[in-house]
Amino acid sequence: MENYCPECERKALLASLSKEDIEKFAQDNAIRTGKACDKELYQKRLAVCSSCPSLIANVLCKENGYYVAALAMLDKSNCPYPGKDKWDMLS
Repeated sequence: MENYCPECERKALLASLSKEDIEKFAQDNAIRTGKACDKELYQKRLAVCSSCPSLIANVLCKENGYYVAALAMLDKSNCPYPGKDKWDMLS
């Protein structure tokens, strides 16, 4: 019998998702919960993230491990960059 590793399963699932899949999931979830920011703010946040040294593989934030699309979509979220909220000036 094979050993089940939840962490390995999670990593395999995450590796199979495209950037578009992640963005769609983030948008659907934020809208469903009523916690989505407006599209203009979302695009501005993603633009800031795109030039950040903490961006991994164009989808993950090194500082907290979140998908940037999911984090940027939430109305009340903040940039987790150490010592500076890079989104603060966008509101």
